[in-house]
Order: sequence, then structure tokens, then C-alpha cells
Amino acid sequence: MESFYVSLSGWQTGREVKIQNGYAYFEVAEEGHCSICRSRIAHIRSLGRDDVRYAYLGNRYPSDGSTLWAGIPISEGLSQAEIINELREKLKLPIR
Repeated sequence: MESFYVSLSGWQTGREVKIQNGYAYFEVAEEGHCSICRSRIAHIRSLGRDDVRYAYLGNRYPSDGSTLWAGIPISEGLSQAEIINELREKLKLPIR
């Protein structure tokens, strides 16, 4: 599984992106951790996209709950920059 990290405007901690089974999974936030995490999860879930898969692929900061990941389908052979653009557009994320 390929992975890389992205920085987001207004987010203190970078997030991991994992490529798995034709999807790019974005590390959203830890469920139940704090109001900021809750708002980030609510944002992702409010998009109402049928093509987004939600998963629990791993917890970087295991404290209060599982980390939610949101995955979007990607075409084979996309560059890292192209994957970032897809995440930015489809998940409405402020990725730098």
C-alpha cells in the first residue's frame, strides 16, 4: 500500500493519504476526540457523495476513538499531485 502525507490550511497536523484497491483514502479525524475532529467528520459526511467510502484503516493517535478515513475512487496511474487535486475537489479540503 502506497501512502503519503498532505498539509491543509488551518489544520495543525498533516494527514496521511493511503492508496488501496483503487481508492485514495484520506485520514479525516479521530471520532469522539474533540469538537474540531467532530466538525471535520461532519464536513466529510455532509458532502453526500455516493462514491465516497468510509473506513477505519489505522489510528495514528489512539486515544478517544477510531480514526475515520474517507476514500474516493481514483484511476490507475495518477500522480501524487493528481490524487491530491482529486481529494481537494471531491472532498472539499483545503490541501496546500
